[in-house]
Amino acid sequence: MTLAPVPIGDPRWLHAQALDAARIDYAWTAAQWERPHDCDRLFTAGPGAMALLRINPWDHTAHLLKIAVAANQEGTGTARQLWGQIENWLRAESIQAVHLEVREDNRRAVRFYEALGFGRLRTVRGYYSDGADALLLLKALNSSI
Repeated sequence: MTLAPVPIGDPRWLHAQALDAARIDYAWTAAQWERPHDCDRLFTAGPGAMALLRINPWDHTAHLLKIAVAANQEGTGTARQLWGQIENWLRAESIQAVHLEVREDNRRAVRFYEALGFGRLRTVRGYYSDGADALLLLKALNSSI
């Protein structure tokens, strides 16, 4: 199966929005979902898994904005499989690196990203609206980085 971004306006964006609201703390508002950036790319694995990235074409990097799976798919490897397919797509698109922010106190997510090969760059104090700190993580997709 070849993974490709979901076109903006496709009904799968609504499924992703519902999954975001159900599974992610500090979900985006409906208005944020209604106005995706031209560089945003949504990837889905059925209605129960999604990832949203913003591609930065000027420096060949990507920002992982969200990745989520439905509660009944937690621990099944769905997110890892989805990420593997996305990473292959990113490499094919000549993306050099991916970065993300994750709550420092979200140990499960931190372990997940580190198991995927993301490394810690730094801690951003008070990043989230409730004052929680974020870890800035990076994964190089090109060995020259």
